Amino acid sequence: MKYLSLVIYVIMIIVNLLINLMKKADIVENNIIKSYSNLLIPTNITNVIIPIVYLGLLLYILYSIDIIENENTREERRIFNNINLIFASNMILNIFWNIFNYYNKIFASVLIMILMLFTLYKISFIINDFTLDERQNIFIKIPFNLYFGVITVSSIINVLALFVDLGLKPFNVFAIIISSILLILGIIISIYFFKTNRDGIYILAVAWIYIGIFINQVSENGFNRNFPLLIFIGISSILVLFYVLFKEKRIIS
Repeated sequence: MKYLSLVIYVIMIIVNLLINLMKKADIVENNIIKSYSNLLIPTNITNVIIPIVYLGLLLYILYSIDIIENENTREERRIFNNINLIFASNMILNIFWNIFNYYNKIFASVLIMILMLFTLYKISFIINDFTLDERQNIFIKIPFNLYFGVITVSSIINVLALFVDLGLKPFNVFAIIISSILLILGIIISIYFFKTNRDGIYILAVAWIYIGIFINQVSENGFNRNFPLLIFIGISSILVLFYVLFKEKRIIS
């Protein structure tokens, strides 16, 4: 049981790599990868956060099984015992999300993404019950809150993909309204989650994805400033996120 998380993590990474290779090479017979036009897709540079997230999770796992020396206290073991099963469930969900997403099972992938979000909320809630020192923050709190922030916004993007899959025209007025509502909803949810964990890494991860969405809206290689409402909501959302972050940090200080 001690190495369960590491085993599932390795499987998750292998599946992720294989899916990415299959997307590039299209080696699955009769597989057609649909391109769901999505007004909330961030610019490609935003994806650099993904390997950072997975590296952080690996560091947590190595720390939890004492390959990276942990503090081996009773309270720390309680943290590991409380979150490792939920974390293992999250990684299994991650595996299935990649598979369903590849085969364009959009409803199933959205449902799985929401379940992933719930598991990360539970983990964040559990971690927040403990008083962590600087080392524990680095190896426990930061990796999960970085992951939590990315999945929060990814869930919003996946929901919009579901609307498109159900027949929403990707660039009409209704699509712009739905996208705007989802952007605002994402900010509300993110601020709520931030209030529960009070970790700046979480809000910075959310802001990073929102910055990617904004850049794609104004970039000539993206939507080339064709949707001014989304540009306005995007930049307003980023400003709100940083305002909430600095305001909360002053209160904590």
